[in-house]
Parts: sequence; structure tokens; C-alpha cells
Amino acid sequence: MASRLAALLNTATTLPPTPFRAASSPQLADALGAIVRRSFGLAPKASDSAVEARAASLSPAEEEAAGAALAALERLRAGNALREFPVSATTTHPRHDTYYYTRMRDGVHRAQLGIGRSWWKRFFQVRGQA
Repeated sequence: MASRLAALLNTATTLPPTPFRAASSPQLADALGAIVRRSFGLAPKASDSAVEARAASLSPAEEEAAGAALAALERLRAGNALREFPVSATTTHPRHDTYYYTRMRDGVHRAQLGIGRSWWKRFFQVRGQA
């Protein structure tokens, strides 16, 4: 039987990719997997046996925290909030600026590469697809 810690790590690392970022870029699943590993003292590339060994030595408070985090991730994966509060197309593509999130995503990517916007685009506040 898999422990709560192993189930939590598996659930955290197998979340589907977000539609607002390219699949090759860091995703929420990557961040959550790193948070779980760091919180429970696991190595970044811990084997299944290392995870099970750490799960056997969890304190009751850590076991409870792992269970609560697992329940939260399962609710996230099930899409409970999305069913209760649906996201419309006008939210993901605002009418006043349909490329808002595309430009934001591309801008963050270019900033990570050290590429800034040209002076004339900033000065004239040029918008567009990218």
C-alpha cells in the first residue's frame, strides 16, 4: 500500500499542464513537487524506496499535513473550484486586449532570457500579439 507521502508526491507531480504556459516551461506540478520534497526532507530525485523510508518515519503531525495537502491537491485535480466558479472566454481573452495573457507569458519568457522590449515599443506603448 502506498503511503500518503508517496501519494502526495505522485499527485503533485502529475497535475496537468496549465494552458497559459508552454508545456516545456516550468509548470505548477514542478513547483508543487519541489515544495513537497523540500517540506518532507526528500532529495530532488528521491527514489520510491527513499520516499517510503521517509514516509515510515513521519510524525503524526507530518502525516496529518501530508493528508491535508493530498486532499487539497485531489480537489484541485477534480476541478471543484472550476465547476463552482467557471472561467469564461472573456476572462482568458479580455475583449479590450485579446493578447494580454499571450504577451504576458512571452514577456516573462523573454525576461528569463534577458531580452527586454525595445525603447520605441515602451515609449509608444505598442501592443500586439507579442
